[in-house]
Amino acid sequence: MAIFGRELIGREVVDSHGEVLGQLIDIVFDNQLGALTEFLVKIGTDLDANLLPWFAKDGIVSVPVAEVSRIATKVHLTR
Repeated sequence: MAIFGRELIGREVVDSHGEVLGQLIDIVFDNQLGALTEFLVKIGTDLDANLLPWFAKDGIVSVPVAEVSRIATKVHLTR
């Protein structure tokens, strides 16, 4: 089954324990590699972006695609 990027936007992003990190707002695609490289996640207001292991700016975290374990009704991260 194919999934289109626009179908993913707005889904909750959860960590490996099922805790909500935030909401998927965009997907970064590298045209030269022909692959997805990262997911941009608007983190919840109750989270401190400085404590997360990924680059964050203005409440948006860049999560490398390698950190995604699976995509279902939510985007599940490996940690």
